[in-house]
Amino acid sequence: MANARVVLVFVLSLRLVAGDVASCFAQGFDQARLGCKTCQTLQQRLEETGQKGGALVEECFSCCQPEAVLEIYPKARLIADASQQDRDQDLHDFIKRKAPRIPNLEVEYQEGSWPAVELEKDDGSDEVLRADLTGWKSDQIVEFIGMRLQAVNSSESEEEAQGVSLHKGWSAEIQSCSG
Repeated sequence: MANARVVLVFVLSLRLVAGDVASCFAQGFDQARLGCKTCQTLQQRLEETGQKGGALVEECFSCCQPEAVLEIYPKARLIADASQQDRDQDLHDFIKRKAPRIPNLEVEYQEGSWPAVELEKDDGSDEVLRADLTGWKSDQIVEFIGMRLQAVNSSESEEEAQGVSLHKGWSAEIQSCSG
């Protein structure tokens, strides 16, 4: 009997959620894609124009999903097999041109390893976030590290945020000459 009550409550909860999704969709909001930050922007723009939009903003907030908060790490380590750069031009570009300009990012070569970035805490815990970089474009690596690495997040200008120049530094390029 207790199991039947739990199932009934679960089914009723699903109907309410489905009803909310249908209600939001009928009001013009896609609950799966609407972030609460968008509702805050809507409210701000309406206030700037002198309109209240109270009901619209309330409907928006009733249908929005809170954005996930990304954990920021103080240091990162890019791990790759040195010979992997011969096969992956984007990895080569990132390591030689972009990585040197990112503070708190070190490049470590480990024979036979697949390219990955490890984001580490420096609070003494062994917590590490590891992302496999196989097949990633150079700009995708910059964007990922820019979102998750504290040094890049805390001191970048608008130009740097677009990946134009993360931080001043050197860059290197491997050139070969036949003779």
